[in-house]
Amino acid sequence: MDTPSYYNTGITPVEFMRSHFTNEEIAGFYRGNAIKYLARAYKKHESPIDDLKKARVYIDYLLEHERNVQQEVFQQDEQVEEMYNVK
Repeated sequence: MDTPSYYNTGITPVEFMRSHFTNEEIAGFYRGNAIKYLARAYKKHESPIDDLKKARVYIDYLLEHERNVQQEVFQQDEQVEEMYNVK
C-alpha cells in the first residue's frame, strides 16, 4: 500500500509511539486500529479491500510487536539465570 506524501515528515507516528509508549499502549493502539478498519471495511466504501489491507498492516505490526516483547522477556530470563547460575 502506498503512503501519501503528506505522511513523509521524517519520523512516522508509529515510530514515535514505539520510542515513547509502553508495550501495552503500543499493542492497544495496534489492536484498536485493526478493529477500526475491520469494523468499517464494508460500510465506508464501495469496496472493503483498502480497509482490509489497512487492518492487516496493523495486525502485522501487532504480531511483530508481540514477538519482540516475547524475545525481550526470554532474554531477561536468560540474564537472570546466568546471574544466579540457575538453569
